[in-house]
Order: sequence, then C-alpha cells, then structure tokens
Amino acid sequence: SSRSIRAGSDAYGRVGYYAKNVYKPSSGESKLFTFGDYLFYNDNGSYLLMEYQGNDTAISLPDTVNGKGYAIYQYAFYYRDGLTSVTIPDSVTSIGDCAFCFCRNLTNVVLPDNLASIGDYAFYFCDNLETVFISSYLYSVVPATNV
Repeated sequence: SSRSIRAGSDAYGRVGYYAKNVYKPSSGESKLFTFGDYLFYNDNGSYLLMEYQGNDTAISLPDTVNGKGYAIYQYAFYYRDGLTSVTIPDSVTSIGDCAFCFCRNLTNVVLPDNLASIGDYAFYFCDNLETVFISSYLYSVVPATNV
C-alpha cells in the first residue's frame, strides 16, 4: 500500500505536520548532516540548525557552517534542561518558534546584533532565564507573576 505524506499535512497521525520536506528513502538524497554536536538541514544551500545533540551546559553555537550563516529551526533545543548558557553568533539570522522551549535551567542568552527574527514562544518556559545580552545592551528578565 502506498501513502502520500506531505510536509505540513495532518494526515496519517500528523506524521508530516512539522516537516519542512518529505523524502523517499529510495531517492538516496540526504539533506541532514552533523557539524560538531549539531544536526543541520541543507535547504538548497541555506542551512537550518535542527537539533543540538551534545551534553554541554554552556554552549557557543558555531560561527558558520561550511562558511555560511544559518537559522535555528523550531524546537532545535526543546526540553534541553541541562543547558544553562547559550551564545548565538552573528551569522545566525533567525530563531524559530519554540526553539528553546522548556530549557528550564537556561539562565543566560547572548543574541547577535543582526538577528532578523525570533519566533513565537522561542524561550517559553525558560523559568530561570535571568539575562539576555544583545550587542552592548543587557536586558534583565523580570519574571511574570500571577496577578
């Protein structure tokens, strides 16, 4: 039996719902590759950081990948409780939706000057986030309170 699974589709238990693209294994085409402790996706020459696969608690993301900048894709660091500090280089152009969701021990984030966009809920439930550095600016995070 043949199944037609499309990127973004909620058919077949939503298996392709969050997918950017869907490929047949027989095509021999792999767009995923590792670069250090990171899993990247090659989107026709544009790179997306899909997942952090290491165990370090304080990380500085790679300056470039194969000489190019990249974007952090949605859910790339989802539920990485061990993370305490992240430095994102100037080559990163955007941070996807929920990229750092539930990184509950994340306390410090350094963002690049030329970051074009930060997706919805990118730092959702980062309960211990205390400081965010952007260029020469330092922002203190004031925790939300129940009113």
